[in-house]
Order: sequence, then C-alpha cells, then structure tokens
Amino acid sequence: MASTPAVSVLMPVRNGERWLEQSLRSIAQQTVRDFEFLVVDNGSTDRTPEILARACADDERLVALSEPHRGIVPALNTGLAAARAPLIARLDADDMAMPNRLERQLEFMARHPDVGLLGSWADVIDTRGKVYGHRRPVTGHDDLVRILKFSNPFIHPAVMFRTGLVRQLGGYRAAFEVSEDYDLWLRMAEVTVLANLPEPLVFYRLHAGNLMFRKVVRQSFSVHLAQCSARLRRDLGRDPVDAMLEAPRWWEPDSDNSFYAKEARLFRLLGLADRKAIEYVDFDAIESVDPADLGFALNGTDRKLARRAIANLVLRSGLGRPKARLRLINSLWRLSNARGQPPARDPAPAPGSAPGNVPGRARADLSGN
Repeated sequence: MASTPAVSVLMPVRNGERWLEQSLRSIAQQTVRDFEFLVVDNGSTDRTPEILARACADDERLVALSEPHRGIVPALNTGLAAARAPLIARLDADDMAMPNRLERQLEFMARHPDVGLLGSWADVIDTRGKVYGHRRPVTGHDDLVRILKFSNPFIHPAVMFRTGLVRQLGGYRAAFEVSEDYDLWLRMAEVTVLANLPEPLVFYRLHAGNLMFRKVVRQSFSVHLAQCSARLRRDLGRDPVDAMLEAPRWWEPDSDNSFYAKEARLFRLLGLADRKAIEYVDFDAIESVDPADLGFALNGTDRKLARRAIANLVLRSGLGRPKARLRLINSLWRLSNARGQPPARDPAPAPGSAPGNVPGRARADLSGN
C-alpha cells in the first residue's frame, strides 16, 4: 500500500469478538476499494487479536495496531496519528457499514470542500442484527450548530472528517471520558462546516441490557464539562481543559476550586444514581444543590439520574443519618423537576437507546474503554 488511500477507516476495539467479524466484513465489501482500515486493538483478552490476524492475512488494506489497555481516547488518537488518508471514517466493532457508506460520504466531501465533519443517518439493530429503530438527526449546518449547544446530533461510528483538521485541533481529549466525540464536534463547529447525509449509511447496534449507570453518570458529566469548555472558549478565548491529561474527579474536594465547580457539585448528587457509589458517600458532606444556582440547564438524563438516585437512597435506608438523607432526597427531587434543555427537533430515540439528551449511546463498550 504505497500510494495514499482515499480514506482511512478507524476502528478502536477491546474484546469485540462477538460482532467484530461482521463489522470487518462490512468494510471489506464496500463499493469503494481505495481505503486503509486501521483497527486499534486496545489490550483485548478475548479472540479479537486472532480475528484481526486472520483478517489482515486476507486483506492487505487492513492494518491491526496493538497497544495496552489505556481507554478509547488513546486508541482513537493512535489511529488518528497513523492514518495516511486525508479523510477518516469512524466505525465501531459492534456496528456495520452499509455497502455504499464510504462511496456516498467521499462523493459529498469532494463536492463540499468546506465541510470538515460529515455524519449520516443510521438504522438501529439489536444483538441479532434485526433493525428495530432509526436515527434521523438534522442535516444542515445551522441546525447542527444550534443543537450541539445542548446535545449531540452526530452518530460517532457514522462520521467522516478531514484528518488534517482534527489533528490541528489536537484530536480527541481524555478529559471527556465517554463523551470524547461530543467535545470534538463542539470544537470542530467553531472552525468548519458541519453536515449529516439524510440517508442511513450504518447499522448502529444498541444492546442496552449491558447498560451501566456508572458510565451514564460519567457520560452526563462529560457532556456538561464539554459545554462548560465551549462557553469558556467563546467567552474568554481560552480553554483550561487543554491542560488536563485525564478525566476530572468531581467527587474530590479540589474540584470546588476548579472551573467546573458547579458541575462537580451537581454530580456529587447525581452520582448517587450509581448504587455502588452510595456505600462510600458521606451524606453530611454533600452540599444541597438548587437548580436555580447552577447557571446552566439540566438535560433529560440529569433528571433521570436524579430520580434513580432518589430510588437508591430509599432502597438503602440503613445508610447515613436520616436528616442528611432527607436533605439529599429533597435536593434530588428539585433536580428531577428542574427546567430542561430546549427540544432538539430530532426524532425520539429508539427503544433501548441511551436515556435523555446524553450525546452518543450507553451500551457495552467494545471500542477501548
């Protein structure tokens, strides 16, 4: 593969043996043949390395990159650094590309050189590959920029973007664990034109039986952190997240003096949606949070997390002092009924999809986390 390919397909994977072969096959059978396929194995302990070795032997366009388990952001940036093509198309190890996916996106990007980020619609499939829903986000730049302020109108494994532009922006950032794509789209929206193709080009697999509330809490916090980061770039012309090398821990005391202090206070309460977290919480030390004092709107997932946290507190009635528990329940009740974000004008998510307005999805992670 001496010549420069038209597009680099980037897939991070960790323990993805269940659907990996289907995903690899969907790229091998593309109507466009001029591509390289970079698969970053992030420390898999199942049959993933064996599957990749066999696939590489059958198709020289597939390149398997192996690294220790460090999470999805380092895996994505490893692939970003290795890509030789001027365009990168994303795919996850449990999704599949439709046969004309690369062809349709390459044609659009060639006709619209001002577009730096291009997504598409998607058909939602279950564990057996049966279509049971659809994702149809808005398509025009102005609507996409408007929605990005409070939600994510892009399906990560369906996007194609310009390699040089994303490298200039610093790639994916580790501070935004589980919502690293949302942060990148917000930064791209400040410097380039955005678009979604109004046709389904990927099969997007949701298997919500593996939903973990710990991941949903982290994802929702990362959404707020990305929005806070974007406000600071807009208002102050600087971004303190640039200096962060890992995802912040909102439960630690030093977060009270950080630029995300209000978000940290909120998630000390919403974090109680994770049932395991309750066992380690000092109820008396958690401050009450009045939604009116936050300075930003709560989204649908925040409110659902508040209701889940209330249920956890009621179920674990033997933990903590009764008065402290009642204060927390009162605070969470106010949060669960707080004002929400404006509607995204996007069809309701398919059954089993991630709750509320959290960008992306909550599902078993086969991509490196």
